[in-house]
This record gives sequence, C-alpha cells and structure tokens, in this order.
Amino acid sequence: LTSENDALAFEKHSRVLSEIESIVNNNPLDLADVGQTMMKILLHLEDKFGIDAFTEKRWTGLFALGAALPMQMTAQLVDECKGNVDLGTRLEALAIISAVAQDLAGIHAESPPTQEPSVTLTGGHMRTRMSPRLVKALGLDTEPQVVGADNSIGLTKTKRWRKPRRARITTPNRFGQIGNHMLCTLLSFVAETREEENIWGGASGERFLAEFLRCLSVMLFCARSYPSPTIQVMAVDVLELAWSFRDAKSSEVRHAALSSFAMSCSYLPIGSISKRHVDFLSRSSTKDCDQRCR
Repeated sequence: LTSENDALAFEKHSRVLSEIESIVNNNPLDLADVGQTMMKILLHLEDKFGIDAFTEKRWTGLFALGAALPMQMTAQLVDECKGNVDLGTRLEALAIISAVAQDLAGIHAESPPTQEPSVTLTGGHMRTRMSPRLVKALGLDTEPQVVGADNSIGLTKTKRWRKPRRARITTPNRFGQIGNHMLCTLLSFVAETREEENIWGGASGERFLAEFLRCLSVMLFCARSYPSPTIQVMAVDVLELAWSFRDAKSSEVRHAALSSFAMSCSYLPIGSISKRHVDFLSRSSTKDCDQRCR
C-alpha cells in the first residue's frame, strides 16, 4: 500500500484489497514475517478513495490473516487494543478473534458475528441455544427423515421409534489445539490493563467489556468438542472474571458476564458451583431489572 499522494494509489489499494485473500491462502514463505504488519495496516486502513466493497474486502483480508496465523494474529490484535485506540477498532479486533475461533472450530464464520451463542441456566442445567447456521455447520440437525416410495429422502413431523440411518457428519476442530493460547492472550490483556481508565472506563469501556466477555464465551463454545485439561483451567479463569462483573451497573455487562459464567460452568464439575453462585442466580432470575439477565 502506498500513500494517498501516489498517482496510482487508488489502483494499488483496490488491487491489494481484492487479492489479499488469495495471496494469504497461498501461504507464501514470508507470511509469518509480514503477516502482523499487514494485519496492523488493514485494521487501521480507511477508505479514502471510495473503493467498491471496501468494508467487505478489508474484513475478508483481516479474516484470512487471522485464520492463517491465529496465535500470532490474536497477540497482534490484542496489542492493538492497548493505548488510545478508538472503540470501533477494539470491537473489530474482538470480532476478528471470535470469527477466526469459529472458523477453526468448523463453524466457518466469514463475516462479523452478529449473534453470540445464547446460554441460559434452566432448572440447574445448562442449555445452549445455537442459531440454525451453527446447528447445520456442526452437523447437529437431527430432524427425522423418511424414505419415500421413490427412494427419495424427505422430512416428516412424525417422530418414529426407528429412524433411517444417516451418514454421520463430522467437523474437525482445529481451534481446540490452540484455544488455550488464544484464551491466555486475552486473559493476560485483562491482567495487564485492568487499571487503565481509557480502556475500561466510561460507557465505551462498558461496551468493550461486554464484547470482551462475549468473545471469551464464543472461544469456550468453540473449544467444547476438543477434550483438553488446559481449556478447563482457562474456563475457571473465565468463570472468575465473569463472576466479578455479575452485579455490574450496566445491564449489557451483566448479561455478557452471566453468559460467560454459564458457558464456563459447562467445563467444570457440578461441585464447582457453590451455594453463593446458585443463590445469586436465583435472585437474578426474578429480581434483575433487565429481562435478558433474568
């Protein structure tokens, strides 16, 4: 990319944005060396030339870099959230990390996620509601099928004791192998910056905190099918972090904290949930002023 004073700046910027995905997918030998620099440039790049589909092309490039070098890019994106960075950049960094985690888990989130996994506690048990897209991507659509007279397979609303056999759909989970490293990077960021008012203070800080907790929830959600004791340790850390914001003034933060708490619980033995946890959740389910938190 060149400066805007270059006579061919428009053509160069447009071509780079159009081809960066294919370049990254070809895995050039120097990608690990220049990837972080490319990520930083794309993250802060502005549309000064009115390039067609600029936002989509820029997101595609960021996503491709994140998926190709997930651990390095997570560290780079978290580092970009430090200092006097605008809220939009921080939120986009979290969106990239969440989307990459979903892609590595086989969910293939190719655009900024608009709906995090919805987690609720009902009757002492955790129930995770997933969007139809997540259900289909994970091969969890279990609606019964019947074979018609013409040997075609169709759907039926009638449940039968014996269902036709269907090929099992499996999705490789590449996120589980590196999920602990990515989670550790995010948790370390909290430990390093917890006193910085410009990151966590005010209304923008509350919004960032809520999205940060949701990002942790998504990452735990993506690692759920990969057995790893390290992920369980990370889940304890996420649980403790989420619990510390259970009674935050912002309803958005409370909702995100409760979602992260519930997702963490799915990794832990039932004995890890103490009476104080249950008592607080019982009170929140009836007395919280926000309906989503209830």
